[in-house]
Amino acid sequence: MTQPSNALPRYCYGDPADIIDRAEQRTCAGCAHIEHAFGRDYCGKAKPLGKRCKLYQALKQENS
Repeated sequence: MTQPSNALPRYCYGDPADIIDRAEQRTCAGCAHIEHAFGRDYCGKAKPLGKRCKLYQALKQENS
């Protein structure tokens, strides 16, 4: 019987910035529909918060 490996998954190796970018692409972080009320975050489109849905819309960045 073989022991499970303690190594990280293949996608965890490489440039740390790329790893974080790939992880954030699966979440709804930065979505324009996220609303803040009573100290909590909510989806303004009544979708579960945390997993990116097809209604994801990026926040518009202002040039300063």
